[in-house]
Amino acid sequence: MILDVNSLSKSYLQGPKKIEVIKDLNLKVEKGKTLAILGQSGSGKSTLLSLLSGLDQPEGGNIKLDGVELSSLEEKDLTNLRAQKIGIIFQNFHLLPHLNALENIALSLEILKKDNAKEEALKWIEKVGLLDRKDHFPDQLSGGEKQRIAIARALAIGPDIILADEPSGSLDEGTGNKVMNLIFGLVKEEGSTLILVTHNKELAKECERTVKLVGGKLEEV
Repeated sequence: MILDVNSLSKSYLQGPKKIEVIKDLNLKVEKGKTLAILGQSGSGKSTLLSLLSGLDQPEGGNIKLDGVELSSLEEKDLTNLRAQKIGIIFQNFHLLPHLNALENIALSLEILKKDNAKEEALKWIEKVGLLDRKDHFPDQLSGGEKQRIAIARALAIGPDIILADEPSGSLDEGTGNKVMNLIFGLVKEEGSTLILVTHNKELAKECERTVKLVGGKLEEV
C-alpha cells in the first residue's frame, strides 16, 4: 500500500464560522495504480492534495506514505521525503521564472544531490518533446509547454507517487488532452502511482479507479 489515509480532518475559520472541508476521510491506494478524485469547485480537492503531499497539516487523522506517517516527521525530514518520493503537478505550473526550462527540471534533481542532474534533465526534457526549447525561460513558453516542463520536473526524481491538481485545467481542450496523454503515458512507463484531482468526469475515466469528494468524505464512483 503506497498511501494509507485514516480519519483525516481539516477545517478553516471563515469569520466566526468553522468550515469543515475534510471530515473523517479514509483512502487506500495501491502502488502503481491510478486514481481520480472528482469534486465540484470548492469541495476541498486541492486541500486534500495539499494534505497528502505534506504541504498542509491535518487537524486529525493520519497519512502514511509508503509506511511512513507524515505527521511524525520533522519539517526537514518531511521536505526530504517529499523531494524523494512525491512528484507534484500544479494547475498553474509553478516554474521558477529566472531558470530556463532545463534548469527548472534539473533543480529537483540537484536538491537530491544527483551527480548527473543535467544529463537526467536532458533525458526528461527530450521525453516531453521540448529539447529544442531547453534554453527558453517560462515567459517564452506556451501554457502547454510550461506544463510539459512541470511534468518532466515532477517525474524526473523517480517519485513513488504523482499528485496532479487539475493539470490541464488552465489549458485549451486540445493542448489539455495532449498533456494528459503525456502524463498517463509517462506514469505507465515509469510504474508510478498517480492521484489525479479533476472536475472532468471523462478525464477521470482514464484512471483505474475514481472516487468523489462529497461533504468532506470520499465516495466510490
